[in-house]
Amino acid sequence: MNFKLNKDEEKLKRSFRDLCNETIKPAAADVDRSGTIPDSHWQALAEFGYLGFGFDESLSGKGASLVLWVNLGEELARSCASTFASVMASSNLFGHIIQLHGTEAQKEKYLPAIAKGELKGAVAITDPKGPPDSEPLETTAERRNGNIVLNGTKPYVTNGPACDAALVLAITDPSSDPKGLTLFVVDAGTEGFHKGERVSTMGIRGCQVGSLKFDNCVIDEANIVGEWNGGRKVIDDLTTLRRIWWTVYGVGVGQACIDEAIAYASVREVDGRRISKHQEVHFKIAEMHMMTDTARQLMYKAAWLFDTKQKAAIIAAAAKLLATEMATECSHKAQQIYGAKGFICGSAVERLYRDARLGEIEGETSEVLRVILAKDVLEEFSI
Repeated sequence: MNFKLNKDEEKLKRSFRDLCNETIKPAAADVDRSGTIPDSHWQALAEFGYLGFGFDESLSGKGASLVLWVNLGEELARSCASTFASVMASSNLFGHIIQLHGTEAQKEKYLPAIAKGELKGAVAITDPKGPPDSEPLETTAERRNGNIVLNGTKPYVTNGPACDAALVLAITDPSSDPKGLTLFVVDAGTEGFHKGERVSTMGIRGCQVGSLKFDNCVIDEANIVGEWNGGRKVIDDLTTLRRIWWTVYGVGVGQACIDEAIAYASVREVDGRRISKHQEVHFKIAEMHMMTDTARQLMYKAAWLFDTKQKAAIIAAAAKLLATEMATECSHKAQQIYGAKGFICGSAVERLYRDARLGEIEGETSEVLRVILAKDVLEEFSI
């Protein structure tokens, strides 16, 4: 098991860090205030090759490993959580699933456009009652007169109001046990595909989040991703990837909290002495580093397991749980180091505090992940 990057990959990571520090991070506060990710962010990421990093080179991608992609992803999340979350939905999830399970026609249609920053994707899995593994889906798709008719609503979709296309999960065989599921790719502008109003969010305020509604939306066989009633296999990969990328989010936000805490403690003085000299501040920074680097190692392991086609789902669940709770804890400690200034709207740690909170909720909540992990451990020991 080797996560170490080679010299060329390390050089690439440093170059990407420079790009993020020069282009993405300085605009993070404006992105949060304005609620808009500038087109220049997408252009810069596309020119570097990040948006299509894991796609085939023949499809405007770089053909890179997931281990390398998450290394770079941490730098993006560290610089601006909003930009990372929007890119994650489009490239790391929508795009990667098309890469893994899409037809050649789907790959040619969507992947070059994503890699060039010309198309934004969204992933619409959860129904209003909850995800498919906890509640029966209400979104349905049925074959009718040579077409496929899609009906249902997907709430709180990242990139939803701004997406050009979405991956949509629906029930296609309600009589089977478990129920047959199929994943579809649906273009915005398709008749019956309605994008809801943008909702206001506590964190990642630069992202457009809203519902997608399908009202007798007519598509066809070419829109199926994977196989008819074969959605569970695709969703298994999507779930694992989503856990890995939310781990990246947590590690990046956690590291950003460390960066801000150290920078502030190094200049803030009380009674003529920098607070970075105080032992209690040392304790907080040491704990933040310990938690962040532990989560980072699990992140690498989960990505490596996925790259090598080994079982990655459980490690990814543990990584997501650890990293996202760690990010919340790091944001709390960073705010304590900032003191009253960290409570002021517009301060860096105030933004990070709000951004960090989403990780424990989005995808799968911390509580759901604990149930999944406990079940796996109990089964392993036949309890």
